[in-house]
Amino acid sequence: MVTFMDTKQIQNIIKQHLPELIKTDPELRTLIQELNKRLFADKYETESRFDQILDELRQDRELQFQKWR
Repeated sequence: MVTFMDTKQIQNIIKQHLPELIKTDPELRTLIQELNKRLFADKYETESRFDQILDELRQDRELQFQKWR
Protein backbone atom coordinates (compact mmCIF):
# COMPACT_ATOMS: atom_id res chain seq x y z
CA MET A 1 0.00 0.00 0.00
CA VAL A 2 1.29 3.46 -0.92
CA THR A 3 1.31 5.91 1.96
CA PHE A 4 0.83 9.67 1.74
CA MET A 5 4.58 10.25 2.02
CA ASP A 6 5.27 7.75 -0.73
CA THR A 7 2.69 9.46 -2.94
CA LYS A 8 4.31 12.85 -2.39
CA GLN A 9 7.72 11.43 -3.22
CA ILE A 10 6.37 9.89 -6.41
CA GLN A 11 4.75 13.18 -7.38
CA ASN A 12 8.00 15.05 -6.84
CA ILE A 13 9.95 12.53 -8.92
CA ILE A 14 7.39 12.81 -11.74
CA LYS A 15 7.51 16.62 -11.65
CA GLN A 16 11.28 16.56 -11.71
CA HIS A 17 11.72 14.05 -14.56
CA LEU A 18 8.59 14.33 -16.68
CA PRO A 19 9.67 17.24 -18.92
CA GLU A 20 12.76 15.36 -20.09
CA LEU A 21 10.90 12.06 -20.41
CA ILE A 22 8.29 13.67 -22.65
CA LYS A 23 11.07 14.85 -24.96
CA THR A 24 12.84 11.49 -25.14
CA ASP A 25 10.03 8.91 -24.88
CA PRO A 26 7.49 9.09 -27.72
CA GLU A 27 5.30 6.39 -26.15
CA LEU A 28 5.03 8.33 -22.90
CA ARG A 29 4.35 11.56 -24.79
CA THR A 30 1.51 9.86 -26.67
CA LEU A 31 0.06 8.48 -23.45
CA ILE A 32 0.04 11.92 -21.85
CA GLN A 33 -1.53 13.47 -24.95
CA GLU A 34 -4.30 10.87 -24.90
CA LEU A 35 -4.94 11.49 -21.21
CA ASN A 36 -5.13 15.23 -21.82
CA LYS A 37 -7.60 14.83 -24.69
CA ARG A 38 -10.17 13.76 -22.11
CA LEU A 39 -9.77 17.05 -20.26
CA PHE A 40 -8.82 19.67 -22.86
CA ALA A 41 -9.90 20.54 -26.37
CA ASP A 42 -7.17 20.21 -28.94
CA LYS A 43 -5.79 23.15 -30.91
CA TYR A 44 -8.01 22.63 -33.95
CA GLU A 45 -11.19 22.27 -31.90
CA THR A 46 -10.34 25.42 -29.95
CA GLU A 47 -9.62 27.36 -33.13
CA SER A 48 -12.86 26.14 -34.67
CA ARG A 49 -14.86 27.29 -31.64
CA PHE A 50 -13.07 30.63 -31.68
CA ASP A 51 -13.81 31.10 -35.38
CA GLN A 52 -17.45 30.20 -34.78
CA ILE A 53 -17.74 32.82 -32.03
CA LEU A 54 -16.12 35.44 -34.25
CA ASP A 55 -18.56 34.63 -37.05
CA GLU A 56 -21.49 34.94 -34.66
CA LEU A 57 -20.22 38.29 -33.41
CA ARG A 58 -19.74 39.49 -36.99
CA GLN A 59 -23.29 38.46 -37.90
CA ASP A 60 -24.69 40.14 -34.80
CA ARG A 61 -22.77 43.33 -35.57
CA GLU A 62 -24.13 43.34 -39.11
CA LEU A 63 -27.70 42.89 -37.84
CA GLN A 64 -27.25 45.72 -35.36
CA PHE A 65 -25.81 47.94 -38.07
CA GLN A 66 -28.82 47.24 -40.32
CA LYS A 67 -31.25 48.05 -37.49
CA TRP A 68 -29.69 51.47 -36.96
CA ARG A 69 -29.48 52.46 -40.62
